[in-house]
Amino acid sequence: MNPEAIRTPNRDEQGSGVASIRRPASLRRLLAVAAAVLLILTGCASPGNVSQASIVIGETSQFSQAELKAAADAVLEAFRGFEDCTLVKLTFSEAFSQRQRELASSPLPKGTDTVVFNSEFRVGPNGQNNGLNPNSTYRDWTWTVTRAEPSAPWTVTNWGVA
Repeated sequence: MNPEAIRTPNRDEQGSGVASIRRPASLRRLLAVAAAVLLILTGCASPGNVSQASIVIGETSQFSQAELKAAADAVLEAFRGFEDCTLVKLTFSEAFSQRQRELASSPLPKGTDTVVFNSEFRVGPNGQNNGLNPNSTYRDWTWTVTRAEPSAPWTVTNWGVA
């Protein structure tokens, strides 16, 4: 028998003749490391990375730069849900946004403020969890962001390939 293993009956086993074996600390550490490695290898992906993204907000006659920054922040927050993806660039162009709104398959409610951003991002090896192709780059991925009134927060209401 292993001299490091100590047999001690627990409360449920007393009188049953069955003893439990306490594992030595080194074995517990080894099991913890093995479990961590297993999680990494099975695709425990990280949240979407926006820390190095280039954000380009063009001029517009309809919204202030602060309003567009708030709309961009809503996109950045939504992107964090894209596991194992890295946002490369997020762009707002008034002409692009207007064209995408015209092409929208469903009309937006009257009085709703809407802006459309264009983006580029990379997908890591575990990105298939999002339904995306692993180890690929997506360009012309749009984000539709709306708010009901100027004092309301911006909300991402749609995203996908333009």
